[in-house]
Amino acid sequence: KNFESATVVGHNHASYYPQSTNVTVKALWERDSGRVLGGQITGVDGVDKRRDVLATAIAGKMKIDELAHLELSYAPPFGSARDVINTIGFLGQNIRRGLVRPLGNLPTNDQRPLSLDVRADAISHLHPIPDAVNIPMEQIRSRLEEIEQLAPDGREIITVCNVGK
Repeated sequence: KNFESATVVGHNHASYYPQSTNVTVKALWERDSGRVLGGQITGVDGVDKRRDVLATAIAGKMKIDELAHLELSYAPPFGSARDVINTIGFLGQNIRRGLVRPLGNLPTNDQRPLSLDVRADAISHLHPIPDAVNIPMEQIRSRLEEIEQLAPDGREIITVCNVGK
């Protein structure tokens, strides 16, 4: 395949503002050039404007990286300071640079990666992930040695958070 894809979940407007709901964006781009090829967006509110942005990106032959730096309108009732469109752009950049590698399915062999649950303790206990180790995000730096012991010899680590960011 000559394309890459990624999916992110964000909010339709500032998350602290009342009635914030999730918006899920999937984008596809050409592997070599990064040119946006298509996308899908679902949610309760604010889907239309994000579809317009993706349609404009496709028509303008924009690269996935360029979505990260778009200046989209910001006002708490209507949009976030960093829109979910920017987030998919940042993720696309990171994939293209080789900084992250999204997984479709987890390997089932002996080389299975370490699943690191970085959600808060309370959420992790309420909705546990089988075989995952919970180390909340704010504790990662102070527990690096523990993580290195859990993933010796370059074992891959998969991080899991609340909404896939």
